Amino acid sequence: MIGQLTIGPLSFTLWGLLPILAVSVFIPVVLHLLSSVRAPQVYFSTLRFLRLSMEKTARRRRVQHWLLLLLRTALIALLLLAVTQPLHKPRHGLAGDKARLAAAIVVDNSLSMAASSGPRRRFDIARNVAKDLIRSSSKPQELALIFTNGQAAQTEPKLSHDLPAALRRIDTAEVGLGTASMVSAVQAAVDVIKQSSLPNRVVYVLSDMQAGTFQNLGTCKGLTDNPDIPLMVLDCGPGETANLAVTDVRIKGHGPVAGATMLFEATVSNSAPDSRRAKVGLEIDGHRQDHVTQTVMLTAHGTSGSEQKVVFEYVFRQAGFHHGRVVIDGANDMLPEDDAREFALRIAERIRVLVITGPGGANDPTGPGYYVMAALKVPSAVSPVVNLLGEVNVQEIPQNDVVVCCDVPAFDANLADALRRFVGGGGTLVVFPGPNTDTANYNTQLGESDQPLLPAVLGEPTGDPVSRREASKLLRVDMDHPVFRELYDTQEKYQSVLVYCHLTTALHRRRPGTPIAWLERDRPLLLERRVGHGRCLLFTTSANTIWTNLPTRPVFLPVLVRVCLGSIGDADERRWHREGSHVTLAVRGDQPADIDVILPADAAGRSATVRVRSTPGDAGNAAVFTTTFTPGIYTWQTVGDVKESGLFVVAADGAESDLYPLTAEALIESLPDQPVYVAGNLDELREAIYKAARGNPIWDYFLILVLILATVEALFANRYRPAETRVAGPAQPAAAA
Repeated sequence: MIGQLTIGPLSFTLWGLLPILAVSVFIPVVLHLLSSVRAPQVYFSTLRFLRLSMEKTARRRRVQHWLLLLLRTALIALLLLAVTQPLHKPRHGLAGDKARLAAAIVVDNSLSMAASSGPRRRFDIARNVAKDLIRSSSKPQELALIFTNGQAAQTEPKLSHDLPAALRRIDTAEVGLGTASMVSAVQAAVDVIKQSSLPNRVVYVLSDMQAGTFQNLGTCKGLTDNPDIPLMVLDCGPGETANLAVTDVRIKGHGPVAGATMLFEATVSNSAPDSRRAKVGLEIDGHRQDHVTQTVMLTAHGTSGSEQKVVFEYVFRQAGFHHGRVVIDGANDMLPEDDAREFALRIAERIRVLVITGPGGANDPTGPGYYVMAALKVPSAVSPVVNLLGEVNVQEIPQNDVVVCCDVPAFDANLADALRRFVGGGGTLVVFPGPNTDTANYNTQLGESDQPLLPAVLGEPTGDPVSRREASKLLRVDMDHPVFRELYDTQEKYQSVLVYCHLTTALHRRRPGTPIAWLERDRPLLLERRVGHGRCLLFTTSANTIWTNLPTRPVFLPVLVRVCLGSIGDADERRWHREGSHVTLAVRGDQPADIDVILPADAAGRSATVRVRSTPGDAGNAAVFTTTFTPGIYTWQTVGDVKESGLFVVAADGAESDLYPLTAEALIESLPDQPVYVAGNLDELREAIYKAARGNPIWDYFLILVLILATVEALFANRYRPAETRVAGPAQPAAAA
């Protein structure tokens, strides 16, 4: 009789032999009873002392015989148990090959799974294995399919009996752009598999075991809290890691304006185990800029020179939207998708600046806007326009990039609301107070709301602008802020600025602004607040020479120009997004607008258009676009008479370019209390499933015990074997006839 019997953690393959075992253990008992040794008889004249010795010997022999009996019984029992092929099945094992099974399959479709060293990608291997698990004879009765990236990952994981639907999902899934959050994916798998009432539950992970993805898997509470759910991992990586990649492109410069020099800083990396040479080039609007091509030597992965920066300079002569990419020529590696990285930016023709002044205007040196207009007329990239407070048309405010308020006495509700919408939509507001400033009005109109514009609450002026005896020096600035970054090497360049009078300030408790320049005794001179998609900068002193000498110092012009150039925005921040990002598309005006977004073309050259609608609010008028799963350049345009347009780039996560895997030993070590099986191919995975279902064979341990007991029994029996020689005695008297 052949089958399998499970008793607790033990299973017996040939359990039909167990009755024979039960009978066989009595064989030593029977033999013991039949072969009892009698003590020899010795005739002697007196038996008193001999009888005492024989009784002691008999008791000792009885103990020895019982020990031999136990040894021989155990020997036969262990031998027959070994013949039944016992298996040890831990508590996390599966119940058997034919048991009802609930499974969660986690398919890694991050960018690294697109790597290949032959005709098949890693993802193709994972796809085929997932389909084989579903179609096999031990297919699960309940299945949850979980992808880590792309649109396939947007589906909420749940258990289902519809296996054909799961196969269709696998066939339509593709590789994403981002890195896989394996901890989140496995946690979701455990959470959903716990809902099953079936006795057998297992989590499969089909991945290339990229080190950056798996290194934190030991922190997954779903695994550590559920040691009864085994984790089976199929390593889809071929073991090779040769890959050159452009992992990042940063666009630098003081503002993307026509005629200004822009810097493109590309990060190039090598994940190969040996050094590689990379020829890196720049393309702008589809045209190769051969004169800036550079060649760098990247050392082996893990060394300090395996990642390097390559900087390109380029001057855009025409305003408008531009795109480009940094590309590695002839990389010939495992992951061609990261051999190039695209970027996009808008080059402004001239920055439109509206200067609103209080009494005095900008024509006279004593006027509040005179020095601001004089500074802004110097750079050709800025187009300033000045309006007295009473001449401002609030409908024209959104047509500007920057609004500078110079000693405006007070703001009415209409102007304050227009400025709030302007900043929320991406504009820059610069505020210079002065002798005519009504601080209470400023705090009410620009400060008291859920989204205050002013970075701080304004107090009363302090100082003596007439005698100028208590002038305060500009002590320091935030050298890392874009306004001051790389403008001067030391703080001393700024310390020629003297302030005779300034407004006291107090930061908002719930939404404090950020000081970026300080007078003596840590009193702020310049503060900034981000509001919506724009910002407000507050100087605590005037823009003319009544309260300070700042307008006459060399720092005034470059700082003011940088503030205006910053209104264009950092192209790197606004136009570069990761997979699944929510991209905000800001438009002008205060009415809802339809926006058509054209997605990058697919491999067949087909492109799709998605329409979204903007929603006006305190933070501006903007729409949120979420279909960002395709790499490349996205263009958008408003629908209607007033045309606005833009573009942005969705690019891959640079961390996916490092193909180095985590070893199976390291993964198992990170989960010491968890049942983890790691397989290198489908056959090994099937073997792991088979072992988890049947248990681990232990009959070899039984045979070792048999050998040990046989040795002990032989030594024990020879040591205490009774004497066979009969002791001679006197002749018996003849019986009487």
